[in-house]
Amino acid sequence: MDTTDAVLDLGNKIFGQWGLEFWMYIPAGKTAYYNLQGTVPIGSGEWIVGNIFFNQDGANPGGGSIDDSALGVVEFTYPEGQWFPVVMNFDLSLGMAAATWQFNINGNDVLPAGTPYTNADGITATSLGGMNFYSLGTNNELYIDDLCYGEGFIGTDDNDGDGFTAVDGDCNDNDATIFPGATEICGDGIDQDCNDIIDDGNNCIEDQDQDGFTPNDGDCNDNDSSIYPGATEICGDGIDQDCNDIIDDGNCIEDQDQDGFTPNDGDCNDNNATIYPGAEEICDDGIDQDCNGSDCTTSHHHLQE
Repeated sequence: MDTTDAVLDLGNKIFGQWGLEFWMYIPAGKTAYYNLQGTVPIGSGEWIVGNIFFNQDGANPGGGSIDDSALGVVEFTYPEGQWFPVVMNFDLSLGMAAATWQFNINGNDVLPAGTPYTNADGITATSLGGMNFYSLGTNNELYIDDLCYGEGFIGTDDNDGDGFTAVDGDCNDNDATIFPGATEICGDGIDQDCNDIIDDGNNCIEDQDQDGFTPNDGDCNDNDSSIYPGATEICGDGIDQDCNDIIDDGNCIEDQDQDGFTPNDGDCNDNNATIYPGAEEICDDGIDQDCNGSDCTTSHHHLQE
């Protein structure tokens, strides 16, 4: 309907740092519109940055624009017929005269952080009043969900490089092992998959042998800590230690002298079973039995007559 005029009250803020995030859906072929107001109740209106259009007049599917920002007219794109995130961060720390903001659509900055919160003529707002979701016509149709507004900025960068931002639901964007859909590690008190349940049963995979790998990480025997992806392959034992589905493959290191140590284990002479890490050292024979890099020596004392 043309008369729909929903208003989101942002509290007429004049100081502090404030973050607004919500998910938005515009059906294919439909239009949407909203604007930012300097005060709520709106009264005669104070259009701070002009108008924010999505598919204006139905002539630009997947395209939008903000028409009176501090940077003038700025165009952007959005995924038509899909849910997408919208983030606005407002920095009013120095008051309204020096206020700045960030406007981000679907993970892309329309206006980067630090953009003056004014119109193109530099006119400042009375306050951070509210948002007016006004229906411009019968083709106007949008849906809003998961709205969050409060003190502090909302992150739009992927700080840990795991492919998810805070906007995408990353509940710890400083740890690359924590993101929506990550493998849950049991018993550590951490919600790896960001579903608000710590150590939940369905997604929880334990590292039974504590070798640093779970079955989800490719551990082909999670009851043996010597078996995991990248482990040293031991020849002739019929076991696939490195979990590459090849028994005794090219990565195989033999214990030639059968002293229980291979060169990978630090055996400095794998052709002599008396030489290995921790072996008993025989002094003054010129041989490094314990593989510590040197032979031991005994002291010789001379008596004077």
